[in-house]
Formats: sequence, C-alpha cells, structure tokens
Amino acid sequence: MRMLTVITVIAGLATGSPVVHAQPARETGELLLFYISAPECCADEGFGQSIAKIKDQLGARAKQAGVTFRSVGIAIGQTGPGIRYLMEGRTSANTVLPFGPWDEVHAGGGWNNQVLVQYIWRAQTVPAAFPQLVMIERVTSKTDRGQQFGPDVVIASFGGSKPMLDWLASGLPLPKSRFLK
Repeated sequence: MRMLTVITVIAGLATGSPVVHAQPARETGELLLFYISAPECCADEGFGQSIAKIKDQLGARAKQAGVTFRSVGIAIGQTGPGIRYLMEGRTSANTVLPFGPWDEVHAGGGWNNQVLVQYIWRAQTVPAAFPQLVMIERVTSKTDRGQQFGPDVVIASFGGSKPMLDWLASGLPLPKSRFLK
C-alpha cells in the first residue's frame, strides 16, 4: 500500500497534475432568519419597526457569539410588488413598514417560491402561513474543496404578528439553539 501511494504521487508529478493535500475543515455556525409575508399583509408601521429590531438584536447576539447571521425576506405573490414590499416596506395599502435592510430577498412565485419549497414544503417543519418568522441554524465548514453545509435545523418559528411581537418582548429566547443562549 505504501508503494502504491508513492507511485500515485510520482505519477501525478510526472503528468503535471496537482497533488491535493486535504486540509482540516474550519467549522462555523450560521443563523438564518426568514421573514415570510406578502405586500397585502401587516399594514402596521410599528410591526415593520419590530421586525427591524428582531433582525438587529439577533445579528448583534450572533456577532457576539462568533457566528454568522443572515436575514432573508421572502414576499409571496407577484415579484414587483414583493420586491417593493421587502426593499421599501411598501404594502399594497401604500403603508410603509420600516423593515431595515435584508441580507437576501426573494419575491414572486406565490406558495411555489423556491425558498418556500426548500424550507417549508420539502422540510415540512413549519406550517404555511404569513406573516411568519422561521429561524434556522446550521454548521458550515470551509475545506480545500469549497464550502460545505450541515443540515438545517429549525430552532424557532412564529406564525402571525402577535407571536412575533411577543417573542421580541420576551427578549428573543432561543432555547433550541446550539450557538445563542
């Protein structure tokens, strides 16, 4: 077996093929907050400010814990109004909800939106409803072959504006989280 290894390395050097040395993976935690809604939902300006506070507070906690945090806005319905809703906070009633910036936005496709297909329908972890917050965590690692992702674990979900606001008022507890306590 030892001879085979040497021959393989020599053959690789002789043909000009790179010799790859495996590096140990560097694992880090990643938290994703999905806000799922639609332009015709939640016309209360204070609600938009509360979503911004949730994002800010979770982002600060994640930074303090040394994990990555990303906020993802998903608007069900038509793409144009959905983008305006997420980026400008403009509802179909022309109310402006100050959500603050998102790390990612996805709009359109109705309940067949590809992000919803991935995180709601395929995983079957949370009921389909809006507005909704879904908090997911996973382990990511960087290796010499690229980025790898562990399984997504739903650590919290809140359907309806009242449960979301209650969660904010209670300090955003995440008892199922491996990364934030």
